[in-house]
Amino acid sequence: MTKREPAENGASKKASAGGRRDGKVTAGNFKPLPKTATLDERAAYIRKHAGAAKRCRRLELGYSWCAGVEIAKVKNLTGLTGKEWDAHCDETFGFTSRHARDFTALAKAFSTVEEMLNVVKEASFATAVVIARSLIHPESETIDPPDDTKPDGTDGPGDDPPPPPPPAAPTPDRSREVADLVDEIQRITGQMGDQHLGLLRRVHRLLTASRKGRSESKGNAKRRKTK
Repeated sequence: MTKREPAENGASKKASAGGRRDGKVTAGNFKPLPKTATLDERAAYIRKHAGAAKRCRRLELGYSWCAGVEIAKVKNLTGLTGKEWDAHCDETFGFTSRHARDFTALAKAFSTVEEMLNVVKEASFATAVVIARSLIHPESETIDPPDDTKPDGTDGPGDDPPPPPPPAAPTPDRSREVADLVDEIQRITGQMGDQHLGLLRRVHRLLTASRKGRSESKGNAKRRKTK
């Protein structure tokens, strides 16, 4: 039996943990229908591929939940923290400790995969993590809006003269990930009914607290400048 070189062992280890490490992605047999396809054939094609996409999202969430359960156990068993845990995640799992926290958020918020899927429905992984964190910390955790977001609240009580009317708030700059999250959250909440009232109230409290906190900090800063 020949002995592998250390570099090869490391590459093989990382590949098995987090996929290919050479940056190359192998796609499946994804091809559109020919121009001669009928409307019925196109409808069947769309149903098939949309259904496959839905199943893939649910599989991704299920696998992510399972990974989160085990990551939490590994961290507890190793006792690693800080930079040591960061290095362990990168070398052993093939992804960052930040991504590991996303996995464990799902496992902490939901006791089973079925419970998770009943709440997050067809959400993307990123949106499912946001929902999970809102359930883990319903009161203390806030969702920070982008730094250039303009609050629509007014100054708090005081004797200061009212400020001049602010200019129209511009549309905040959003990254593709943030825009996708907002769209996904709006879509999910639009499908929720009375059975999700508790979750909707918690999310509403988080968003309201975030906006109120930013409005109050702006008001306090203005009052300090006038003293």
